[in-house]
Amino acid sequence: MADLWVLNGLSLSIMGAASLLALRLWQRRGKPVYAAFLLAFVSQFGGDAYLISLDLLQLDYPDISVADAFYLAYYLLMSAALLLFLPAQLTTRRRIGRTLDGLIITGTVSMVLWDQRLSHLITELHNPLSRLSLVYVLLDLLILGFSVVLLQVERQNRANLLLSSGLISFVIADIIYLQQGDLYRPGLPPDLLWTLGITLQAAGLQQLDRGKQRTSHLLQRKLDLALIALPYVAVPVACLTLALALPATTLRDQVLLWGALAVVTAATVRQALTTADNARMTRELRQSRANLEYLAYHDNLTGLPNRRAFAQLFSYGLSDTEPYGIFSLDLDGFKEINDTHGHAVGDRMLQHVAGLLQASVAPPGQVFRWGGDEFVVVVPGMREPAQAEALLQHLAAAGETPLQLEQQRLRVGLSIGYALGRRPRNHEALLAQADHKMYRTKRRG
Repeated sequence: MADLWVLNGLSLSIMGAASLLALRLWQRRGKPVYAAFLLAFVSQFGGDAYLISLDLLQLDYPDISVADAFYLAYYLLMSAALLLFLPAQLTTRRRIGRTLDGLIITGTVSMVLWDQRLSHLITELHNPLSRLSLVYVLLDLLILGFSVVLLQVERQNRANLLLSSGLISFVIADIIYLQQGDLYRPGLPPDLLWTLGITLQAAGLQQLDRGKQRTSHLLQRKLDLALIALPYVAVPVACLTLALALPATTLRDQVLLWGALAVVTAATVRQALTTADNARMTRELRQSRANLEYLAYHDNLTGLPNRRAFAQLFSYGLSDTEPYGIFSLDLDGFKEINDTHGHAVGDRMLQHVAGLLQASVAPPGQVFRWGGDEFVVVVPGMREPAQAEALLQHLAAAGETPLQLEQQRLRVGLSIGYALGRRPRNHEALLAQADHKMYRTKRRG
């Protein structure tokens, strides 16, 4: 009995925490999806609180109570939240494909439930409790379908993974509860699964509050394989359920039935392997594309953004009225190092200076490799000459940090010029001003 009170208290505490998290998300972001999450969690909290109050008063649970109204509201509101939560940017083809995955799995679970329990409920619809149980099952199937679609769409989102896993735990608990019927007693596996489901949902909401976070690469690969295989596993399960349910009294019927099941299973496995290969090739293509895009916008030697990245920043990265500063930098004494020690040492010096500059420029400022021994620094939000002068002195001091080789220390200087502006489309003129100041500084030595 004490364990049951601990479980009830834990469940109620977690649901209360989830409700507060949903309230904070709704207040912060103001989107209807978070209001739906909030109302869903509050409804579940209300149902649990009502039943716990009956336990406190040592009263028996009625067959149908106020708690059922709260729980039905939870399922309807959670379905609405999941529907709003599904990404709108999916193409029609992908949306249809993910929906079909959900229908395949939900349909298979429906077949198993029909064979085990639903067919009996249908014959007892004159009983209000049977009608209520049927409504619960239908809502469970709806939640299951939405959860599978959400998992398939956003496989890399940790919040979606936790939230969907929590909802699926709820569905499994409800199915076990339905199967147990009058044999159910508080503290049995359904209560543990309901508590686990609440915990996972609250954890998913906490991840939503932190923003999108991706799962680890190894876990992601395993999850991808499992989710790809899920609809294909459902097909032979559905066929097996059908084979066990249909009468096959003669040897001829049995051979035909189990032979058809074997063929369908083999074809499903073959298709699953093909899909897994396609998914692997898609991942490799995406990785190759990401690598090519990185190379297109970054310097090979230093890893700094290049001229193309500089142009992209002023095309898309700054608002029309945002102030910014541009700094033009050129190394002093670099040619002598190249001529005396060779290009390999010169390359090491460029990498050394690039690291020093990056460490000296705080985000959202960026350092660009312009070419040769020239660099450019862009600092959004900079509007005062005093700020620019302070950064100039900081960069000049950082650039003089020597490169330590095995037997000697090599040092270069920095000639720096800057210009301040407000309109991104004038960046070329400002860069020319910064270049002019930099070369004037270089001539003065």
